[in-house]
Amino acid sequence: MASFSWKNVLPRTKPDRLAVFVAVLELTLVPIFEVFVIMPPLFGLFTLSFWMHFLVGFYLWFNAVGNMIMVMGTEISSGKNILPSVLKTGWRYCPVCMLNAPPRAHHCGDCNTCVLVRDHHCVFTGRCVGHNNMRYYLMMVVFLFCSAMYCNYLNIDYAWELVGGMHWKGIITMFIPAVGWLFGYHSTMSFFSTVQCGICLFGSLQFLFLLIFHVRLVAKGITTYEWRHSAARRYNRGWKENLKAVLGSRWYLVWIAPFFPSPLLTDGINFPEQNGTNNVKDM
Repeated sequence: MASFSWKNVLPRTKPDRLAVFVAVLELTLVPIFEVFVIMPPLFGLFTLSFWMHFLVGFYLWFNAVGNMIMVMGTEISSGKNILPSVLKTGWRYCPVCMLNAPPRAHHCGDCNTCVLVRDHHCVFTGRCVGHNNMRYYLMMVVFLFCSAMYCNYLNIDYAWELVGGMHWKGIITMFIPAVGWLFGYHSTMSFFSTVQCGICLFGSLQFLFLLIFHVRLVAKGITTYEWRHSAARRYNRGWKENLKAVLGSRWYLVWIAPFFPSPLLTDGINFPEQNGTNNVKDM
């Protein structure tokens, strides 16, 4: 299992820090909005229904935030693995790291390291997604989508009443809340509420797209980087084996919690290929 360090959590670049700040701010504001604005009128304050929905929401939020932290803090490079000093077949020399990088590893200027089985750089975590933290990224997207959909379920009546039904002022209020606020179509509190409802609505669509996109790539055994560069796809060993390679040996239980152990089957340096062989033979 890859090591985790709180030192890795802080993003390196200013754009990443700004994006992470926005993400953390919304992950704080949305649950506060749901608990103190949406839920009391729906279920009453501190009733049995209130606490049941609170626990469901907290479980979704905890997993979304927990997996996000794991994406940010997990070591994404080779770590303590000693890479060969002689350039082997399929490997490449990285002039920045001054190391030989294994197949599927690529350098990230923002993270300032070669990332094992690099997928992409996620600005909202300030961290690259690769072999060691892809599990947490997928689970983060899953729980962000579920959380946004759950919020939409709670918000639907409130949002409809807030915008005053389906008319042109209501459409402006929902889809361009800043314009509606400037023209006095709603108060500052209504503006804040509309923004939060809108973020949940559009966030669910974005997370659904990300989830479908990455699950399809994982099922095919390729990364976003390889998809963009039309790289060789010789690591496709069937959707189930591909899923295990990302989520670990206990792949069917990783949804329970981010700290639930599910050891990865490879080290991100040597991995089986489509024909059942292992690229270690080239080393």
